This record gives sequence, structure tokens and C-alpha cells, in this order.
Amino acid sequence: MMRQGGGRGGRRGRGGRGGRGRGGQNFRQRRDNSEGEDSRPQQNPDEMLGSTFVSLDNKNLQVEIKENHRGKFLKVSEVAEAGSQPGRNRVTLGISSASEFMSQLSDFASYAELEPPTEEGSEEKSFKSSSMVKDAKRYYFDFKENQRGRYLRITQTTMGGRKQIALPDTGITALHEAVQDLVKKHASDADGAPESQLPTTREVQDHPKRFYFDVGNNNRGVYLRVTETVNNYQRASSVVTIPHRAWTRVRDVLIDFCDQMPYQAEEEPAEGEATSA
Repeated sequence: MMRQGGGRGGRRGRGGRGGRGRGGQNFRQRRDNSEGEDSRPQQNPDEMLGSTFVSLDNKNLQVEIKENHRGKFLKVSEVAEAGSQPGRNRVTLGISSASEFMSQLSDFASYAELEPPTEEGSEEKSFKSSSMVKDAKRYYFDFKENQRGRYLRITQTTMGGRKQIALPDTGITALHEAVQDLVKKHASDADGAPESQLPTTREVQDHPKRFYFDVGNNNRGVYLRVTETVNNYQRASSVVTIPHRAWTRVRDVLIDFCDQMPYQAEEEPAEGEATSA
């Protein structure tokens, strides 16, 4: 009896020690994680390279070029006044997309000059729209007019949601010049291959899923990012990044699969074909 009780006691003791041991490991892990989080700000993940302030009639914009481990990027935010913290209304894009972004602004600035405003007090109207796609991010440019006047709304949609800024038609040229000045000062060809040298974004639709194929370039080289979204970003997406050196091997695997199962390709709907975005 004593030996049996001792056995049970031994098991309880081992269980207790095991529980304390696991608890201790969890505590050390939480402590290590907290130390890692505390150390991250010291790494300065987003380094400010340049900034400028654009003061418009009824809107103020802060234009910044920053850099992190992914490379340089442009950020345009609505702010209350110069030097204040940016608000929620903002858009960001990689520096390799700055050229196309400026081209869109130039196009809308020219349109605003040629298209006369309508009579005051009219209902909201839409005049011109455009879009651009980069790294599974979509940017929509909408030139509209309401009772307060004409304006350009720039909307960015990503897997994480939607962001946007709006500026009066008289400030489109000012924003273009601010972005152009910062890019000239703080960006170069070494920051990424020009858009003309990279394949354009492609997408494949197979309801309710949508697959984006984006070719990018960073300090590690050229890569392909495949992004899967469901119900137009309403659900979580998955992302796979394939370095350029592995493209041919991935292609050979896909070709092999298609040869083994050709009947699936015959049943694909027309809208499932890859199209340029």
C-alpha cells in the first residue's frame, strides 16, 4: 500500500514538476517575446528619407518617402497642419510604382484643366475613373464633383482593407510636383527595376477566388508574388513569393501536372483565363 501510494505520489510529483516546467518555459518564452518586441523599435524599421507638406484650399497633405527591409516606399497622408501626426486617410505604394502614380496624377490634372466645372449646387457626379495594380494592391482614381466642388479621390485596396485620400482639383498638380521632387531626391534606378522592364500584373478569376500574379524587384532580386483572395478581399488571403531563379522549375511542375490531367483545362470557364490587370 505504501509503495502504491508512493507511486501515485510520484506521478503527482512528476506531473506537478512537469506543469511547473512548462509554465516556466511559457514564462520565459513570453519574456523573450516581450524583449523582442521592445527591441524592434530600436531597429528603426521605417526610416524617414524625405518629407514635404502640400497646403491646398481645404486640405493638407503630407508626402513622405520612407525605407524599411522591403525597400523604399511613398506615403501620402491627410494632415490637419504641417508637423502634425498623419490621420487615417492615407495611401502607400512602393517606389517602383511612383512613376505610374505620377502619370495618373498628370493625366487627371490635364483633364481638370480641360473639363469646365458644372453649375454650383449640383448633385455629386463622376467624370473620370482609372486604376492601377501593383503587388496585389489596387489603386482607384475617381474624379468627381459635389456641392463643395471638384475633387480627386484616390483609393487603395489591399488584403487588409481600404484606405483613401481626397484632394481638390486645384491641388492635383501640386501633389504631382511634390511626389516628383521627393522621388528625384531620394530614389534611383537601384531601388528597383523600372516598371517597363517588369511583366505587368496578371490575374485569374475562379469565383469566389481571385489570384494575382505580381512581379517585383527588391534588394534580393526579382520575384513573383502570387496572392489568393476570396470574395474581393472579404476573407483572409494567402501569399506565396517565388524568386526568379525558381520560376522555370515551378513552370515545369505545373506543365507536368497539366499534361497528367488535361481534362481539367478543357473544363475551365472562360473567365478563369489569365488576363492583364
